[in-house]
Amino acid sequence: MSRGGARTGAGRKAKEDRRVSMAVRVKPETRQRLEDAARAQGISLGQMVDAVAEAVK
Repeated sequence: MSRGGARTGAGRKAKEDRRVSMAVRVKPETRQRLEDAARAQGISLGQMVDAVAEAVK
């Protein structure tokens, strides 16, 4: 019995705006400020870090 390979087009589709994991060490106060700012704007911590990075361009 033949067992062919993966079907064409099978599997989870790749996201357009792929994100990567990044580990950094910051002071607890810095993390709290970022979390507070993100919560106030209704966005995730990752989105807040993106916004801060855009601001320093």
